[in-house]
Amino acid sequence: MPVPRMREIANASKGTWGPNPDLVATLKCQTSNAPDFEISEKLGKNETYNIGSSKSFYLALLTSTAQSILQTLRYEEQDLPDYVQVIDRTKCHTWVGKQRLQGGRAHLGQEDELILEDESGRILYRFKVVFPPTRPIHRRGTFNDLFLDVDYTLGQGTFGQVRKIQQKKEPREVFACKTINVQKFRDEHTSLRMLYTEVCIQMELQKHPCVLKVERVLESETKLYIIMEYGKDGDLFEYLQRNQATEDEIRIIFDQIFHAVAYMHANEMVHRDLKLENVIVTDKDKLHVKLGDFGMSRFDTDGGLFDTACGTIIYCAPERLHVSDTSKGGKICYNKSVDVWSLGVMLYAALAHSMPFNANDIDSPEGRRALENRIRTGKVSFHDAVWHRVSADAKDLILRMLETNHDKRPTMEEVIGHRWLHPDVIENERTRLKGLRRCPHLVSFLESPPLSTTLSQPPSPSPSLSVSTIASH
Repeated sequence: MPVPRMREIANASKGTWGPNPDLVATLKCQTSNAPDFEISEKLGKNETYNIGSSKSFYLALLTSTAQSILQTLRYEEQDLPDYVQVIDRTKCHTWVGKQRLQGGRAHLGQEDELILEDESGRILYRFKVVFPPTRPIHRRGTFNDLFLDVDYTLGQGTFGQVRKIQQKKEPREVFACKTINVQKFRDEHTSLRMLYTEVCIQMELQKHPCVLKVERVLESETKLYIIMEYGKDGDLFEYLQRNQATEDEIRIIFDQIFHAVAYMHANEMVHRDLKLENVIVTDKDKLHVKLGDFGMSRFDTDGGLFDTACGTIIYCAPERLHVSDTSKGGKICYNKSVDVWSLGVMLYAALAHSMPFNANDIDSPEGRRALENRIRTGKVSFHDAVWHRVSADAKDLILRMLETNHDKRPTMEEVIGHRWLHPDVIENERTRLKGLRRCPHLVSFLESPPLSTTLSQPPSPSPSLSVSTIASH
């Protein structure tokens, strides 16, 4: 049985185009277990509609001309009619016509068949793609038509360089732009899938105020431009190098970081590359920060286990350094608790201005082995003079987060519930005298009623299909 909201959407057009100017396409269901889907410019803010209950089956549909909220994928070098693009994030089989996606993506054309099979090849869903007969062709400018590269490198992301850019037209707003040479990954299926996963994850996190905002995404045949809000005050590593932040100030900063990662985990995503350099300072005077660089992030769809060695070693949890589950074919095996460890390293470094685990010349084999051994022991020191000014609660939280046994490590919900992060402690008398406040955007987000973007239904043994529309400014 389709969920009620699906019926409402499916019945809205009753198979006719009518005067609806926002309709981009309709997926006409050819099987009996799902309604028709209208892919509309104004369907909703990154909404997702589920059929079934399995977390292992996920598709994202992106419209090219959506006006309302978040994202538009556009071609840089040519004008194209409206299109719908499907990105495969499933563990099963997804076909567009005779093309199997296997984690890739494809444009849906008029009368195309979108087929979803289970692992045995049994057809679960079959849709026919139908576009309205009179959709206008929208002209789209190239990246160079719209933006000016101001010749300033902000950093190096997982897949590409991040540079400062400016709009050519008024109001000449400044942005950060990650430019990725897609052609480089054309023959590398895994890397290409990781690339588009980064975009999908960052788009799905846009509701959280402590996640870096994506303004738009532009695409050519060779390059992908991810255009994001500009953090004028650099990253957190640079900020801490230039400023002697007090524990109260660091608490306000990490309150935002911890809640952003907790939101990721609650929505079944894991970051996997948390470090001070991946936190952007958007307002150093108000201590506002945002989480960025999701190039190593993944959807938590494999029973909570991951087997890819990635991330920056000085922030890596011990379970990522060795084989911990031979049943996974001798691969490194870990779960989202690696993010908790990395955040513990970050908190220690912010308070002490030094890393909890380090070694001389870590680029050499000997230095790397020494560093790995120190990480495996998990022993940290609070003997330096700087720790005399740090509260016992902060030290307690660090020790809990740097627990070498990941089963005993706290969850992100437990981290944000720790007494060091109690709202009355964050906004104490000292911070109020300095005019500092807990991030008001975060407070407003936490106080607002929960917004459910996923519609559920009773458990079903079959995999689930999620259809998302991701819209643009």
